[in-house]
Amino acid sequence: MKRISTLIILLAVTITIGVVTYYLYTNPQITYSYQNSITKIYSSNKSEKEIEQEILLKIEKQPKDISQLKVTGWIPDWDLSDGYETLVSQSNRFYSISPFWLIPDNDGTIKEVVNVVNPEIINYTSNNNIKLIPTIPLFDHDILSSILNNEENLNRHINEILERVDLYNYDGIDLDYESTKLEDRGLFFNFLEILSRELKSRGKILSFTVMPKWGDKIYYPSLPQTRLIQDYKRIGELVDEFRLMTYDFNGKASLEASPIAPLEWIERVIQYAIYSGVPRDKIYLGVHTYAYDWSKRPTLENVDLINWYGNLLPIKDLPEASAYYFASVESVIRDYSMSYTYNTNWGEAIGEYVYNGEDRIVVFPNQQSIDDRKKLASDYGIAGIAVWRIGDEGSLKY
Repeated sequence: MKRISTLIILLAVTITIGVVTYYLYTNPQITYSYQNSITKIYSSNKSEKEIEQEILLKIEKQPKDISQLKVTGWIPDWDLSDGYETLVSQSNRFYSISPFWLIPDNDGTIKEVVNVVNPEIINYTSNNNIKLIPTIPLFDHDILSSILNNEENLNRHINEILERVDLYNYDGIDLDYESTKLEDRGLFFNFLEILSRELKSRGKILSFTVMPKWGDKIYYPSLPQTRLIQDYKRIGELVDEFRLMTYDFNGKASLEASPIAPLEWIERVIQYAIYSGVPRDKIYLGVHTYAYDWSKRPTLENVDLINWYGNLLPIKDLPEASAYYFASVESVIRDYSMSYTYNTNWGEAIGEYVYNGEDRIVVFPNQQSIDDRKKLASDYGIAGIAVWRIGDEGSLKY
């Protein structure tokens, strides 16, 4: 009888487990917690993405005075003169500057961008206590793969970076490597570890410019392999500056007039970086100074951080936006009597005007946009802001 009772109990337990398993399988609203704890199963209509975002919202602010923020920025190789002009006119605002001076090739060699203004930038930064941290831009994953997968190319690449640092006494190097093959993950971090070690031995700064991420559960249609490889915590451990490219949330190819970098999104990227383990004193918030100018179309109503479609949305018969900087925006305001309002949710202005009989709509940052982003950076106690780009910003002050 005792044996029969035991069998009945075992049968009942088995049936119960089967029923629970089937119920969980057919009811996806019953989910595991974000930490995948097997001991805490709860009923919720929220997706893993939503749960993850709620966790990020709990990241605490650590306010510091805005005056303590460091300001850096990039000067593109195609407009070094305008960048230098801004550097001089706002020299008291810059902690460092990053001109695009070093262009890599697939054998690891680096070509220097030659411009008459280069010596002036070197002298000016040296004489005004502004750190000079040139950027190496690389947007082709095939070139990077060719460097990483050949030991001779890799050594040449590292040595040529270090040779430039030593020759010109740069304060450091910023890597803007925006496209990496998933299969090169291990090789990529090997390169970063070697370069970090070598620069630290020289007392130099290693800066890395990262793609914006705001969750591990988010699907990123734009450069998904690169974003997967860019482990924020691991990169944060190796570098001295961690620069977030917090702009182009919506790109030129958009069916609606949309924010370039909405404040809610920017804040979530900061929260994710902190949650991932990047020290606050290494994080620089990317701040854009460019506008998108579309033919007249509807304005985006809601910013969706969960189901992000990136800047890859096909625009069918609608033309892409024109991109230009604030100096040109000011010209449009003046020459075409453009009216605009400030969208406090986006932290950007929206303007409308008529050009050659066609209604146009422009989304752009103004001075309040810059100030709002600096306030956000100071609220979270991060290192500072990184401006894309230095030059042609008109009356904007950093």
